[in-house]
Amino acid sequence: MRHYDFDWIRTIVILNLIPLHVVWLMLFIPGYYQVDTTSMTALLLKLYISLVSSWHMPLLFLISGYCRHNHREKSPKFQPSQTTPAKPVA
Repeated sequence: MRHYDFDWIRTIVILNLIPLHVVWLMLFIPGYYQVDTTSMTALLLKLYISLVSSWHMPLLFLISGYCRHNHREKSPKFQPSQTTPAKPVA
């Protein structure tokens, strides 16, 4: 059974990466549009980066691992690959 709530969370997290990277460019890349580092805007943008960057990648890995685990348990046709070890070349 597909978990549509996880699909929506994943979609929101991935779409949130676009503004995250734009803000990253605005704050930390010289030559790009720079925000004054002492302004309230810069402080809010740094807060946004610190909050979002700390959870977006772990959340994506957690969701994909959970979905993969459920797929393996419920899929009757899933068989781990049976590979034979490679013979050493002399």
